[in-house]
Amino acid sequence: MRTVRRSFVLAGALFAAFSILPAIAGMSAHTLEPALDNPDMAFPYLVTTLFPVWLGAFLLVAGLSATMSSGDSDAIVSVTILVRDISQLVTGRLPDPRNLVRYSRWGLIAVMGLALVFSLMATTLIGYITLMISTVLTGLLVASLLGKFWPRATWQGGIAAMLGGSVAALVVNNVASFTAFWGNAVIPSLAVALVAGVVVSLVTPRTAISKEEALRRLTEERSALEVGAKLRGGSDQDA
Repeated sequence: MRTVRRSFVLAGALFAAFSILPAIAGMSAHTLEPALDNPDMAFPYLVTTLFPVWLGAFLLVAGLSATMSSGDSDAIVSVTILVRDISQLVTGRLPDPRNLVRYSRWGLIAVMGLALVFSLMATTLIGYITLMISTVLTGLLVASLLGKFWPRATWQGGIAAMLGGSVAALVVNNVASFTAFWGNAVIPSLAVALVAGVVVSLVTPRTAISKEEALRRLTEERSALEVGAKLRGGSDQDA
């Protein structure tokens, strides 16, 4: 448990440090070239202007590699949540372990298709990131914090927080006067997600399952999926 907590702290520190670097790169590029209109060109402009060609090319390849690595890891997490959690929420049971590979492939197609739709809604990479943060991550952040630190939080409140944050972000992004006032939908999205999560949690029944019981059930479900996957692997090898 101590190792897991330390890994979360280190990952959070790395993400915080990484979030500062793009802002510094953008401000530096704007200072050196005020006429640079496209924010996506800030990093390529810096590495090709301030560094030798060989070092600039190395940094560009490193940035592309980091982007692709983040993309495939996000796709893996999304498919896992879709197959493991959302399907159980809809059907009321875990998927058949023998069909997990097929379900995962269809889930990957759905996730990548949805990501493509969101990317087509943005004109720049920075715009895409800010759109996703305000539309998806704000509500997820509120739901995670409420679930971790507030014993009265319920699963209905978590869903309400995610839906409320997404709706608020979409409204702000599509109303010109709201966009002009806020500049970015993160703050109103966080506020609406927090209010929705708290209110819905208070009006819904308390969670009857303790944390220990929830952990035991998750462990049993995970073991069942692992056993099913091993049995499927053995059957495939025999065939």
